[in-house]
Amino acid sequence: MNILDLPSEVLLVCLSYSRGTDVLNISQTCKLLNNLSETESLWKAASQREFGLDPRTALPCSFKYFYSKVLLRHGGIIGLWRNSTTCYGGLVHVWFTEKGTILAEELIPQEIVTENMSKKSLFHIKVCDNEDIEVKRLLEFRGKHTMEIIPDITGTFDTTDLCSFATLYKPIQDQEESQDNGEAEKTTFFNESRLQGTDPGLCSYKWDTLLRHYKTQRYERIESSKCRHVDNVPIQPGFFKGMYGGHGTEVLHLYYDSNKPFGLVRKMSGDPNVPSGEISISFDMNKHMKLTRDQQLSLRDLEKISDEPSSETYCPYDPKKPCSQPFVCSRGAFMHGEVDDNIIPDRCIARFHALGTVSPMGYTRPTKIPTHFIVFNENLFGVIWLQLYSFSVFSRVTEEFPALR
Repeated sequence: MNILDLPSEVLLVCLSYSRGTDVLNISQTCKLLNNLSETESLWKAASQREFGLDPRTALPCSFKYFYSKVLLRHGGIIGLWRNSTTCYGGLVHVWFTEKGTILAEELIPQEIVTENMSKKSLFHIKVCDNEDIEVKRLLEFRGKHTMEIIPDITGTFDTTDLCSFATLYKPIQDQEESQDNGEAEKTTFFNESRLQGTDPGLCSYKWDTLLRHYKTQRYERIESSKCRHVDNVPIQPGFFKGMYGGHGTEVLHLYYDSNKPFGLVRKMSGDPNVPSGEISISFDMNKHMKLTRDQQLSLRDLEKISDEPSSETYCPYDPKKPCSQPFVCSRGAFMHGEVDDNIIPDRCIARFHALGTVSPMGYTRPTKIPTHFIVFNENLFGVIWLQLYSFSVFSRVTEEFPALR
């Protein structure tokens, strides 16, 4: 018996277990299989199974066309990414809109770390009404520009503008208007940077750095496994917003070492001292402590507290019994980052000895210095930088990421 002798309904069931690429190849073998391959339900299922596209998406074309022309080439970039082009980096979310456009957005934190983040559209991939595929960079003052996306099997991809830098602004005959657009873009950038808490004196350095790498961008995938729920930890993995100093509010990713009892906080956005991609803070869950209010009044007293198990402040961490204890922001500690009403909780549920990374400009001599990692609740933690006499507060990013569903 020939497989083609089977009823069409049975053949469709067989095809439904195949990858979309296999169905495309099979469809070229004979007229019957080619006709069956036009069944939309096959492509809705393959698009959802392989790329996470909701079958209810209102595409401007057939699901087969979208799978073969868009998803096969660009579907792999759906997810969360870190812009690794410069030290400043950034958290980027690439997702499907309700109409199937692949949209890349950068999430930008504000100076008040408990506020929602703003979103900046970077590029999109869409099927036009004439079924042409549009891959465009989205620029507020320069319009849309054709770009190329170059994927890499190592979990990165690059984007490159397919136009010269000079043509990013309007043609030369509109030189005066072009200059106005350039100044408006720079002014907007400076204003947005100040809303992030960036020191005015550092805005120009940041602008010049980003401008030098404007045409080509690189993105590194953030592993979704490092965003999932973990048992028996003081605070769940996720993204947080916080400030270190004059460079403004940054985005960090808190996750856990799968082999050791360590929590790690990695920079998604960074600065010239400690750039994006580096580990900013690591805390040891075996070095938990419990302090009284009096033991926290002075930073010098905090520096003397030992992380040895024999220390009187040592308190084994028990995830089933949160160790509620008082919290005092020590005298002389400069606070970085604002929260709503500028209220820091006066109690915390866990406190660990930790190490924080510091460096001169250029990340030339990175050094680990002692810190305290303090968990206030599931959405808020703080870090006391003992040698820097400063305290940073970090608030969880609560925005949803459809690409992780």
